Amino acid sequence: MTRMRQKRDEMLKTDYLICPRIKKRLDLLITESRNWTASWDGQKLFAVKQGTRVNTVDLETMSCSCRVFDLTGIPCEHAIAAIYDRRHQVIDYISDYYKRSKYLASYQHSLEAIKGEEFWEVHSTDELLPPDIPKKLRGRPKRLRRREDWEGGNRIQSSQDENHVVAQRKKTPKEAKRQKIQVRRAVKNVDKQKLPFVKNNDPTGGD
Repeated sequence: MTRMRQKRDEMLKTDYLICPRIKKRLDLLITESRNWTASWDGQKLFAVKQGTRVNTVDLETMSCSCRVFDLTGIPCEHAIAAIYDRRHQVIDYISDYYKRSKYLASYQHSLEAIKGEEFWEVHSTDELLPPDIPKKLRGRPKRLRRREDWEGGNRIQSSQDENHVVAQRKKTPKEAKRQKIQVRRAVKNVDKQKLPFVKNNDPTGGD
């Protein structure tokens, strides 16, 4: 509400036909256009030159070969050189959306002040309840879609033929590390279950 009023009041203080920021940019482009020379072909196109560089400008369609005029709606330095060659006003070739009248039209409406919550009317309808939020389950959530038996992909197909080699997917680094840890634990458990070491070669213990 306050912002809309401030924007409208700031624009009312200006006397330009276009917005102040656009005017600053246009003044800079006018200065840069002095380095370009425009030549009219007698129909509708202009050849704007600076040394070996040449750009074509069409003032009827408000376009330039550099595409800046087409995209922004603001005449580029090439278009300004062509406009001055025809003794026209640059402001006539600026898009209407950059003009002061359009800016004030967009901020002519204001947000009306409303009463506080204590002044709201109380209705006889049932009290509104918040939506039921599902309880979050413990553990890491599953992100992969559960595949069917007939689907391919990462599933390892079983085979009853012993000579049949089943193609398995490549394990991720995390899975490979987990497998190494499981193998180490299994080897450690086997070492704990070994019989005491006997020094003699005699299996009876030398009796």
